[in-house]
Parts: sequence; C-alpha cells; structure tokens
Amino acid sequence: MNKTAFTLVELLISSAVMAILAGTVVFVYLACLSSWDAGDRRASTRMELSQAMELMVKQLRRATEITSLSGQKVTFKADLGDGAGAKEYRFVLNTISYRLLKGLAADPADTGGTIAARIQPSATTVFSQSGNVITIDLSADNAGSVVHVRSKVRPRNL
Repeated sequence: MNKTAFTLVELLISSAVMAILAGTVVFVYLACLSSWDAGDRRASTRMELSQAMELMVKQLRRATEITSLSGQKVTFKADLGDGAGAKEYRFVLNTISYRLLKGLAADPADTGGTIAARIQPSATTVFSQSGNVITIDLSADNAGSVVHVRSKVRPRNL
C-alpha cells in the first residue's frame, strides 16, 4: 500500500507554522502603518506651524508700531495692503483651546481666525522681544507628534 496523504500531526504543525507566519506579517504591517500615520501627523503639524509662522513673520515685518507684547499676545499696527490703511492687529494664544488666533485688536478678547491649532499647553511664552527683534516660539502636539518652530523677525518700519 502506497502512503501519499499527510498525517494529522503534519497538518497541525504546518497550520501552526502558517499561523505564526501570518501573525508576523500582520504585526509588521500594523507597525509600518502606525509609523506612517505618526509621520503623516508630524508632517501636517509641521506644515500648519510653518504656514502660521510665515504669516506672522510676513505681517510683523510690515508693522509700524508694536502696541503691546506679552508672552501670549502681540498687538501691532500695520498697513497689510488691503486698501484700508494702517489698522491695529493682534496674534494671541488662546490658553483654553490652545489655538493661535489672528484678528483685529478692536475685536473682543480671544476671538479671531485660527492660524494654528494644538499649540502645546507648556508653550507659555510664544512672543518675546529683545530690542527691535521679536522672537516667535511655537510648539504643537498632534497625538504625540510634537513639532517645534522658532523664528525671529525685525519689523522693517520701526
């Protein structure tokens, strides 16, 4: 009699080996997917902070007067080219929602358009000044992906 079939033990061993291989493939796939998501979150946070920084630097360079500056707020006068002449603007960190806001200084406190979100709560000093140079220091946290950007700007019209 010719035996060409597999025994039950051989089938169980091959099934166990296949299950281990399949589990390893799924584990590696999930690890790669998690890494990709973290990189994507970090990139989107960096892009958002970079755009906010670019906007603030561009507008602060056009300032004709820095009205007030504190750790979380800068108020300045500038003609931003909208045809309305010089107005008083502000950038402020809302410490409740951790959003960086831009608006007119005449608007109610802590209102305006959001230019960056998820600013880290520990970022208590966003704006500082040394002479005519304003330093802007932002950190944002997006699900554990922390991004930090810093820039110095010298208003041209002061």
